Amino acid sequence: MAKLGDELEKHIDESDPLFLKNVSDCSPLLDHGCITVAQCAMIPSGMLLRGEVRRQHFDVIDHYLALAFLDIGKGRLNPKHPLTHIPYSEYLRMMKAGMFGADGADCPTPNGYWLISLDQAERWLQSKGIHFDFTQLRAEAGSGRYESEADLASRVEAMPAPSSSVYDWQSQARLIADEYFDADTRMRCRDSLKGYSNRVTEEMQKRGIKGPRGFIDNPNTVMREALQGEKWWGNKQK
Repeated sequence: MAKLGDELEKHIDESDPLFLKNVSDCSPLLDHGCITVAQCAMIPSGMLLRGEVRRQHFDVIDHYLALAFLDIGKGRLNPKHPLTHIPYSEYLRMMKAGMFGADGADCPTPNGYWLISLDQAERWLQSKGIHFDFTQLRAEAGSGRYESEADLASRVEAMPAPSSSVYDWQSQARLIADEYFDADTRMRCRDSLKGYSNRVTEEMQKRGIKGPRGFIDNPNTVMREALQGEKWWGNKQK
């Protein structure tokens, strides 16, 4: 499993356009009543330092964001995934149950974009001696406007789908596995599930097939998510 601090600098580089977009994005507050980990780390900078924004402001942000990641790792801060809204503590529980592979490599790892409720952010800042008035933020929380299902559906339908998204990666993995299986059948031989998983993983990389987080180089992930049991292997005549 990737450690929380492994890519910390990438997430707190204030010159990164994604960082600047993240900290100025009010949609988590308006839509869900939350702020991001990065936004929470900015609050002390605005309270402790006055005047023109200088390098020292970003130093404060860096230090508080590093402290936030430390506390996330210790279980003192429990952010939610920005897409699923599942708390990190639940992901850890799922990982311990083996739901993200034997090594937990596929378990989502918190970064500056994960969400914190206003109550949790207030408690965490107070534990650091920072007493910020969340009254105005609470007044804005949940005030965002949601599109109707019809409006959202029409926008989604109008979006062109790239050819690579015709199938998800699991479906493409099964198609490749079928190719190997059929070729083996013609040769009157048969591989194991593990063998097919290894071969499919290699071929997916050759064809540039990626998952949500990039190339998949772990055959166990391919086996678990695409090939084992009724997903593919259980339907094949041995």
